[in-house]
Amino acid sequence: LEMMNPNWENKGFEYDVESKALTISGEGFLSLARMHSALRPLPINSLYLDCPDLSSIEGLENIKLKTLDLGKTAVTSIKELERLSFTNIKVLIRNNQFPPKSIREMQVKKDIKIINKD
Repeated sequence: LEMMNPNWENKGFEYDVESKALTISGEGFLSLARMHSALRPLPINSLYLDCPDLSSIEGLENIKLKTLDLGKTAVTSIKELERLSFTNIKVLIRNNQFPPKSIREMQVKKDIKIINKD
């Protein structure tokens, strides 16, 4: 991840083995993947992203998450959730991160539970 994000400052990478929860934080973190996801080898149930510069979730396509927290990212296109190839996921967002109509459509289309954290 550091090689893909050379300007990553205040690097935070915390993994809880028991709950399989990963938290990534810091400014300048722009990418979760290049050719392949660097997160793929880890069994992850919950991914919490506190990365204000991250605008894409490319690289999460084949990671079977139960919870994805996008509330502290720059992800503003709900189309990003179409990258997720699985269902039954809870996505946490901040107020007005995505338009309400598109949230309803995505929840029906992909069986994704989108929850406003605010």
